[in-house]
Amino acid sequence: MRNCFQKSLDYIEKSLNLKLEEYGPMSFYVATAYNNYASWKKDCETSEEDFKCLSEDIYEYIQKAIYIREYVFSETGTATAESYITMAYCLEADKKYDKAAKYAEKAYKINPNAYKRQYERIIHKMNGQNGEV
Repeated sequence: MRNCFQKSLDYIEKSLNLKLEEYGPMSFYVATAYNNYASWKKDCETSEEDFKCLSEDIYEYIQKAIYIREYVFSETGTATAESYITMAYCLEADKKYDKAAKYAEKAYKINPNAYKRQYERIIHKMNGQNGEV
């Protein structure tokens, strides 16, 4: 499984570099590549038996995606919501449920039909951490 993830990450990283070169640093395609890299790397790291927490570069990539999408598409665009939910998933993997809930809520407010379940699931986990299940 690790090999599959690594091949995908290598491909996504090459794709990101090509998109940066072709479209420039503030394009939708670059933001999507950052988002994809963060999502795949999160999945790769959390699949490891000895997983403890995500590496910092994941957060750097998703922050770049959010920055570009907020700048280009605004804080209320559906593309931006996708990056918010990716950030929420990353924070959830690190058991930072309060921060994850804030990003999931942003995504939910933009597109309730797409992100209601994810938001509710993270809230449920957060409440479980606080003993309020």
